[in-house]
Amino acid sequence: EKAIAEGRLDFWEMSRPLLADPYLPKKIAEGKPEEIAPCIGCSQGCMDRIFSDEEICCLVNPSLGREADPAYQITPAKKPKKVFVIGGGPAGMEAAKRAAKRGHRVTLFEKESELGGQLFIAALPPYKHEINDAREYFVRDLKKTPVEIRTGVEVTAKMIEAEKPDAVVVATGAVHLAPATKEMSGDNVVSAEDILWGRKETGQEVVVIGGERVACETAELLVDKGKHVTVVRQGPKMATRVGPVQRGRLLTRLREKGVTLMTGVQKFEGVTKEGLKIIDKEGETRTLKADTIVFGVGMKPVKTLARELEGKIPELYTIGDCIRPREIIEAVEEGARVGCEV
Repeated sequence: EKAIAEGRLDFWEMSRPLLADPYLPKKIAEGKPEEIAPCIGCSQGCMDRIFSDEEICCLVNPSLGREADPAYQITPAKKPKKVFVIGGGPAGMEAAKRAAKRGHRVTLFEKESELGGQLFIAALPPYKHEINDAREYFVRDLKKTPVEIRTGVEVTAKMIEAEKPDAVVVATGAVHLAPATKEMSGDNVVSAEDILWGRKETGQEVVVIGGERVACETAELLVDKGKHVTVVRQGPKMATRVGPVQRGRLLTRLREKGVTLMTGVQKFEGVTKEGLKIIDKEGETRTLKADTIVFGVGMKPVKTLARELEGKIPELYTIGDCIRPREIIEAVEEGARVGCEV
C-alpha cells in the first residue's frame, strides 16, 4: 500500500491471498483489513493439492472449491436448535460460527482461558508464526456471530445431560503422547510439548524421538537455540505426512543447520543416563549419546466425552483431532461441514 501510494508501484498482483479471501481488495478499499481471512502461506490446500492433482481448498476459507456443494452451504435452519460445541480449537470455532449463522442457539465451551486449541502450540516452531494470524482471524470472525462463548469451563457428560441440548458437537482435540514403557522414561526424558511451550530446557546434546511434523519442528527450534540435535525414527523417511511444499523446505533447513536425521531404527531399547539405546537399521545395538531425550511421536485423540454421550443426546457429532489427529485444514473443513449439517 505504501509503495502504491508513493507511486513506486502501479499495481500489486497476488494469488494465494485471493484464494483465502476473494474479497480482500474490497475489504481494503472499505478500510476493513481486520475482516480479511489471511493467507498464512501453509500451501496445504493449494500448492500441495496441485502437486497431487487434487481440487484446491483453503485452511482459512473452507468454502473454497466447495461453493456449489450443498454440504457447505450456510442456509437457514428449518428448526432452530440448542447446540453445544465442546472445544474452542479451529474445528469447534468453525462449527459454532456456521451453526449460529444458520439460526441455531449455539454455546461454545473451551476449558482453557482463550480460544485456539492446538493453534497456539502450532505457531511456536520457527517459520510458523503466521498461524497466529489464522487463530486471531478465527476468533474475530466467531465473535461477530451470536455464539455464547464460555471459556475456562471443562465440560462433563452430566453437565450436558442436565442442560438438554438438541445437538452436541464434540471437538475436544488430542493430547501429546507420552512414553509407553518404563524403559523409555527417565529424568532426562521430556515431551516435545514442554519444549515448544518453553516449560523445560534441554542439555546440549539432544535426541528427538519421532519423525513427523512435531519431532522435526521441535528439532529445528532446538538447533536454533544452539543445541546439537539428532532426530530418530523407525520409518524409512522423515516428515512423510507433511505436504510436499513445506516438507522439502523443512528437511532442507534441518540438514543445512546440522541436524542429524536417522531413519530405519529397528527398535528403541531404552533410555539410560548416557542417552538413547537403539538397534539401528543394520541390526547393531548402539547408544546415541544425549543429555536429553525429547519424545515427539505425535498425539492421541481425546474421545472420553464423546463416548460418554453416545446414545444420550438426540444429535451427536465429533470433529477434528478427537476423531484422529491431523492437520489444521482437516479440522476446519470438518467444522464447516458439521456446522452446516447440524
